[in-house]
Amino acid sequence: MEVSQQILSAHNTKHANKHQVVLSSGTIVNANPTTNADLFKALKGGSNNFGIVTRFDLRVVPQGLGWGGTVVQLGFTNLLSQFSHIEHFTANTDKLSQLDFIFGWSGGREIIAPFLTYSDPVTEVPECFKNFTGYEGQIDNTRVAPLLDLVQDMYSADGRRQAAATQTFVNSAVMFTEYFTLFNATAQTLISAIPGMNFVASFQPLPLALSQVKNAPGNFLGLEKEDGDLVIVNNVATWDSVEDDAFVLGEMKKLNEAALERARVLGFYSGYIFANTAEYWQNPYPGRGEENLRAMKEISMKYDPVQLFQKAVPGGYKL
Repeated sequence: MEVSQQILSAHNTKHANKHQVVLSSGTIVNANPTTNADLFKALKGGSNNFGIVTRFDLRVVPQGLGWGGTVVQLGFTNLLSQFSHIEHFTANTDKLSQLDFIFGWSGGREIIAPFLTYSDPVTEVPECFKNFTGYEGQIDNTRVAPLLDLVQDMYSADGRRQAAATQTFVNSAVMFTEYFTLFNATAQTLISAIPGMNFVASFQPLPLALSQVKNAPGNFLGLEKEDGDLVIVNNVATWDSVEDDAFVLGEMKKLNEAALERARVLGFYSGYIFANTAEYWQNPYPGRGEENLRAMKEISMKYDPVQLFQKAVPGGYKL
C-alpha cells in the first residue's frame, strides 16, 4: 500500500470526508465535498480561521508492519555527497517510502541521522534508501516494526526549550549545499554561546508525485504542478534557559532570511511554508498564492462575518 502517498493526501475525499464545525454565530454545520464544499476546502490548509472543528471523519488507512528507523553517523565527512542522494530520492519517488534526513549538532557532536520509513516489512534495505546506509561507523537502528514503534526514534527529550523554523526549496543538491554553509555558521554561533545547545536541520522531500494527488477535491496549500519537486527544510534548536530565547530565535530568523534570499538568487526559491514547523514570525498564508489567499478571506467573511476568528481568537496564523 502506498501509505506515504495516502498520508500526504489527507485532503483527499477518501480520507478527510467530513468536518463538523462550530461557526462564530454558534451554528453547527457539516462541511464535506457536497455540503459547504468551500468551507471543506478552506479547512485543508486554513487552520483555525473559519470555525472550531469539533469532529472530523476519516477513512482508516490499513497499515501492518513496516521497515524503518534511524541510521546515525558521527561527523560530517559524507554529508555533502548525500545531498545529491536526497535530490535523486526526491526526483525518483518510491511511493512506499518517506525520508527525513537529519543532520546538525547534538550533544556537542556533528551527526548525520536519516530517519527512513518504508510501508512494506521488507527484509533488506529498499533500493531507494541504499545511498543513505552502509557507511563505515554508521549505527543502524532499522528494523521491521509497527509504525508507532518506528516513530519513537524521532521523539525529543522532555524538559528543554525548543523552537523550529522552516523553509522550502526547489529540489537541488546545489541549494542544499548552500543551505548547509549558512546553517553551519549559525550552528557555530549558537553552540559556542550556549552550553548544551543542540541545533539540527531536517530535509523532508515533497515530490510532485505526492503533493499532486488524484481525485482530491482541492485545498489551499498552494502546491502547484509547476512548482515541481520540493524539499521542506526545518531547523530545530533545543536549549535550557529562557534567558537565551531571544538570542536563539533571532539567530534562527537570520538563518531563515539568509537562506531564502540565497534561494531567490539561485532560482530555487519556493514560497511554501509548512505550517506545522513554522515559527511565530512565519505566516504561511502569503506563500499560498494571491488567489488562494483572496479565496480564503472570502470564505472567512462568508462563515465568520464578524471576523471573530481573526480578531478575538489568540494564537495561530491569521489571514
